[in-house]
Amino acid sequence: MYWRRGWDSNPRYSYPHTSLAGRRLQPLGHPSIWAGRDHVRFTIDCQETVLFPLSSADKFLEDTGTIEFACYTRRLSMDYRINRTVFRFFKKKLELVFFCTLLFLHQAAPLAGQDDQRTWSGEINLGGSLATGNTDRTAFDATLKAQFRTEHLEDRYLLSVEFADENGATTAQRILTAIESRVDFTEDNYFFGYLEYDDDRFSGFSYEINAAVGTGFRSDFSFGLLISAQLGPGFRLSKRQDTNQSESQETIRGSIGLEHSLSKNALITDDLVVTWDKDRFKVENTFALTSKLLDNLSSRVSFNIRHNDSPPFGTKSTDTLTRISIIYEF
Repeated sequence: MYWRRGWDSNPRYSYPHTSLAGRRLQPLGHPSIWAGRDHVRFTIDCQETVLFPLSSADKFLEDTGTIEFACYTRRLSMDYRINRTVFRFFKKKLELVFFCTLLFLHQAAPLAGQDDQRTWSGEINLGGSLATGNTDRTAFDATLKAQFRTEHLEDRYLLSVEFADENGATTAQRILTAIESRVDFTEDNYFFGYLEYDDDRFSGFSYEINAAVGTGFRSDFSFGLLISAQLGPGFRLSKRQDTNQSESQETIRGSIGLEHSLSKNALITDDLVVTWDKDRFKVENTFALTSKLLDNLSSRVSFNIRHNDSPPFGTKSTDTLTRISIIYEF
C-alpha cells in the first residue's frame, strides 16, 4: 500500500467553485437584511447550497438565464413583505388612534368645564383577613376610586390591589389600574375612552392591556334606578406565561351598569363587562351591596366572577372573589 506524501497529502475540496466566489455580495450580517426573511434559499448543484439576498439572487439568476424562477421567487417574497408591512402599519395606526382618542378625551376637561363647577369625589375600599394555627393565611385587598366631574365631562380612575398568602405560598396577587373618560354630547349620551392595565399573577398572563373607545348612554329613573351602557371597538395587548409570547387582538367591548337605591342608607350595584375577540370571550360581573354606617363610612359585601372561555394552559376558566370591606368616601 502506497501513501502519498507531499503538498497534496491531504484531500482537497473536490468540487470546483462557481463564478459566485469572485462576486462581491452583500454581507449576510448587513443591517439592511430584514431579519433574514428577504433571503432566497436554492441549490446550485447537488452538493452546495447558498443563501443569497434577493437583489444578488436576482442578478445571479438573470446572468444564468433562469429569469422566470427569479421573478417568481421575488414576487412571492415581495407579496409576503408587503402584507406584513401593511398589517403592521395599520395596526400601529389603529393603536395610535385609540391612544390619541383617550388623550383627547382626557384633555377635553378644561374645554368641557371652562365655566362649570368642577368636583372631585372618590372612595377607599379596604378589606382583609388573618388566620393562624393549623392554617396560616393572610389576605388583603384595597381599592381606590376617584371621579372628576364637570357639567359635560367625567373622568374615572381606578387602582386595585389583591394579595393572599397561605402557609408561606402566595395564592393571589393582582394589580389593576384603569382610567375612563366620558364627554357628553347630549343629556343622556356620551363618548367614552377606556384604558386598563391588569397584572394578575395567576391568570396565565404576565400582563394585559385593554383599551376601547365608543359611545354610551345613561338613564336615571324616578324610583332610584340608574342604568348605563357602553359599546365600542378596542384592542388588547397581552403576554402569555406558558409560551412567553405577546399577543395583540382587536376587540369589541360592552358594559352595562345598574344602580338601585333600596333606601337612604342602602345601595345595590351590578356591573357587567363583556370583551370579545377572535381568540376568546371574556365576561366579568360584580354585584355589591353597600350600607352606610356613618357620614363618610360604609360597609360593602361584593361578589365578583370572571370567566374566560379560552384560558391559557394550566389555568381555570372561572375565578370568583367574595369581599366584605369597609368604605371611606371623600
